[in-house]
Amino acid sequence: AVSVDARITKFWPVIQSKVLFINLERSKDSVSRRLAMVNTVLGLPPNRKLLMMNARGKSLHDILPACRKAIKNKGVKIVILDSISRAGYGDLNDNRPVNAIMDALSGLCDTWAAIAHTPRADDSHIFGVIHFEAAADLVVQLSSETKDAKTLGVGFQNTKRNDLPAGLGDASFALEFGEYGLTGFRPAKDNEFPELQAKQQAKKPAREQIIDYLLNSDEGLASVTEIAQETGLSRKTVNMIVKND
Repeated sequence: AVSVDARITKFWPVIQSKVLFINLERSKDSVSRRLAMVNTVLGLPPNRKLLMMNARGKSLHDILPACRKAIKNKGVKIVILDSISRAGYGDLNDNRPVNAIMDALSGLCDTWAAIAHTPRADDSHIFGVIHFEAAADLVVQLSSETKDAKTLGVGFQNTKRNDLPAGLGDASFALEFGEYGLTGFRPAKDNEFPELQAKQQAKKPAREQIIDYLLNSDEGLASVTEIAQETGLSRKTVNMIVKND
C-alpha cells in the first residue's frame, strides 16, 4: 500500500495512485506503529500518512458509506481491505454473502486488493465458497518460513491470473526484525528459505522447474538424470521436455 501510494519502486514496479487502507482487524495504534516501521524501511519519514479507515469492531458493510465518501473526496484509485473475514455479510460458506462481498468491493473502487484467510487444515485455497476466487482477477498465495528469531521469509505465488503471464510476481522476501519490530525488508537470497523455495518449485510447470535449476547451477549444464534427481521430476518427463525444447 505504501509503495503504491508513495511511488516506491524499490521492490515492485508501481503506478503511483492514492490508496485507501481499510483496517478492520487491528487497533489504530497497532497499525500506526506498523506503518511507521514500513515507512522507515522504505526510506520515508516515519510519520508519513496513509489514508486509512480504522474500524476495528465494525464490518465492511457498516462503513461502506464512509468509504465511498473518502474515495470520492480523496481521489482514491485503489482500496486495500484487511480482511475479508470482517466483511459482515454472513457465512462465508454460503454463496450469497460471498457474492455480496465481491460486489461491494467492486462497487467501491475499480481496483482493490483484499486479504483473505485459509482454512486451518488446507492452505491451498481461500476460506469459504469458490466464488471468492472466481470473482478475483489475481490471487496471490502467501507462505512463510521462519529462519531464526529475527528473520521471517515470505513467499508470494500467483495461483490465479487473468490476462497475465504465468509466474508474474512470484517472489520471496525476507523480513528482518529488531527489538521493537520490523527493521528491514529485502529480496530473499537463493536457498535462504528452502521450504518456501520447494513449495514454489512444486507448483511450477515442469519446464519452468528445469529452467530454474539450470539457471541456478554453477555451469548451467546438467544431464537429464541430474535434473530429475534435483527437481524431483520423473526422468521420462525431463527427457521429453529437454529433447523437444
